[in-house]
This record gives sequence, structure tokens and C-alpha cells, in this order.
Amino acid sequence: MEGRGPSNSVVPPLLVRSLRFVDSFAENTVADAAKQSLGRAAKTTERSDTLDKTPNLADALEDGAFTAEHIDAVTRASKKLDGVKRDELIRRADRLADVAKAATAEEYARRLDLEAKKLQEGDGRDRLDR
Repeated sequence: MEGRGPSNSVVPPLLVRSLRFVDSFAENTVADAAKQSLGRAAKTTERSDTLDKTPNLADALEDGAFTAEHIDAVTRASKKLDGVKRDELIRRADRLADVAKAATAEEYARRLDLEAKKLQEGDGRDRLDR
């Protein structure tokens, strides 16, 4: 299947997770070691942060069930929300690991955007209160 398999990034996000235990500024170390820009290293570090919060997705990525772009979709969607709603979206994204396995990164991103929209709209009580 096209677009599947292990991440093609130079430094896998799962390796960055381990690096964080010994280096407080992993982005710089990743950039130096992989001879890549600090921006690209920061993206890898963001993936690592997301994977720390989504163990089901981390396991699936490690198994090669989908690409790092699926993790980027979680990161992007979570940035649209604050606090408790962000945490809930991340929990939902992790519970949707099977959806991620069956979907392209774009399809999964659309699903996460829908979940984020549902969280933003709430259950209707906040609108009724206004």
C-alpha cells in the first residue's frame, strides 16, 4: 500500500523519545547528529511528544502500520484546542489507532479535525448558556 511503512525521517521519533532522558534540548542534538535543520529536528521532537501521549499510536508506528504523517496530524489537530479539550482530543486520537491504520494521513487528519470540532462545539450546553 502506498504511503505505509516506517517513517522515512532521518531520526525516528521513537529514538528521540529515548534521547529526551539524557538531553534536555533534544532538538539541537537531533539537528547536529542528523545534519538537518533545527526546524526539521523540532518537528521530529513534536512527533516524539505526541507519541509519548498516545501509546497505541506509538506502538502502531513502531510496527510500521502507518507513517509519521499520521502523528503529525494528531499534533496539528491538538494545536487547535486548549487545555482539557486538547487532552481529550489526544485521548480520542489514540483510541482511533485502528482508524489511522486503515486511513491515509489526510483521511485521518480529517477525522481528527471532526473530533476537534465536536470538542469545540461541546455538548450544546455552553451554547445554551450563552
